[in-house]
Amino acid sequence: MKVLKDRHGSPVDDLTDLSGIDFDSVDLRDVDFSGKVMEGSNFADADMTGSNLAGCDLYGAVFFRAKLVNANLRDASLRGADLELANLEGADLRGADLSKDNVDGSTQLQSANLLGCLVDGANFESAIYDKNTKFPKGFNPLVNKMLLVE
Repeated sequence: MKVLKDRHGSPVDDLTDLSGIDFDSVDLRDVDFSGKVMEGSNFADADMTGSNLAGCDLYGAVFFRAKLVNANLRDASLRGADLELANLEGADLRGADLSKDNVDGSTQLQSANLLGCLVDGANFESAIYDKNTKFPKGFNPLVNKMLLVE
């Protein structure tokens, strides 16, 4: 694993619990985060193309405008995460949990790009989307109990 640095260039020493770390606008392409706890971390505007986030605890994490193209999010917990305007094209979301968090906050998917995502077994119940959210072919947000916002 390459040396991780936060948005200020400071090295991240504890690689087991990355909760609350600010990775805003950081280049995290192809980083293996598999199985890590990253609750509430900030990945806004980060480039996470090809990163492995399989099995990660990303509860309440912020991915606003993040680039997650071809990322592996299989079996990840994204409950209450902010994925607004995120590009998840081709990402693996199989088995991921994008349902509400413990305080009834919904996962945000407004204007997110989910084209080409693998979504078998993913839980989208109560996740919020808008008219600009792009879904994989054959995906029906209503069948998946998602909530449309204007």
